[in-house]
Amino acid sequence: MKALRWQLLSGLLFLPLVLGGCGGSGGTAPEETATSAPTPTPLPRLANPDAYLDRGIKLMDAGAYESAIADFTAGLKLAPDHKQLSINRAAAYRLVGRTADAQADVDRLVALGEDRATVELLVSLAQRR
Repeated sequence: MKALRWQLLSGLLFLPLVLGGCGGSGGTAPEETATSAPTPTPLPRLANPDAYLDRGIKLMDAGAYESAIADFTAGLKLAPDHKQLSINRAAAYRLVGRTADAQADVDRLVALGEDRATVELLVSLAQRR
């Protein structure tokens, strides 16, 4: 009788371990269903703003808009008045729905002396690339 009780008890103890590897309901874990935007993978640092511009454009073409924004922002830290970086960042912001950030870039370029209509046109063209 003790042997049978021991077998049942040990079976119940190991059952969760065995079933733990099963798929269960087939759903995803709660942490996998988060709706926040993916965090861009950090890319290697570059030496000059034009290198950030080139890589950012390639990232935009690949649809990696958040990574492109990060590159354009890094380039602007090196050259705050770089027109092409600002235009492309504004375009990337618009593509991810960050219209206020895009407008801030446009307004900054206008404050630096650029024509608003020209800047808006260039941002629109950069979005369609």
